Amino acid sequence: VDAIMLAGETAVGLYPVKTVETLDAVIREAERIGPVQGGVGVMSPIVEVPRAPHAQALCEAAVTLADHSGAFAIVAITRLGNAARVLSALRPRTPIFAATETDTIARHLTIYRGVVPLITGIGKGVDTTGTLLREELRSRGLVPRGSVVVFISANARLERADQNFVNVQRFD
Repeated sequence: VDAIMLAGETAVGLYPVKTVETLDAVIREAERIGPVQGGVGVMSPIVEVPRAPHAQALCEAAVTLADHSGAFAIVAITRLGNAARVLSALRPRTPIFAATETDTIARHLTIYRGVVPLITGIGKGVDTTGTLLREELRSRGLVPRGSVVVFISANARLERADQNFVNVQRFD
């Protein structure tokens, strides 16, 4: 659940505390159960972005790698926030750090489950970007020493060799 809003009588009723407690219990149970597996009711996350099938597959691969490697976090390198939104919909067990250059995109990403926006410089190539982000994560104390981190960049354009990658690294 990304967000729930009380409206109408529920928002101004006689029992506001009980209403919020009930919503909290429902949300926690839904999160605990997760999607139904192996039968009717199996739902795949539906997210309109990105429009490129390879970008969805990269995000799915990043979540799988994070789950199987015991990663501390997933770092999405995102100019428009699309990869972070898709990752959020996939419900990884780890936090998603969304590295973006603009405060507008960072503000928009604050409502997505598990996403921690980071306004930071994004380099022009894979090596530069990776170096900048590792330094930023270390300087802010966001990733403990020795932790595994999954980096992902998903872009609709396939022409650039420095886009569209998933990378697993240990922070030393």
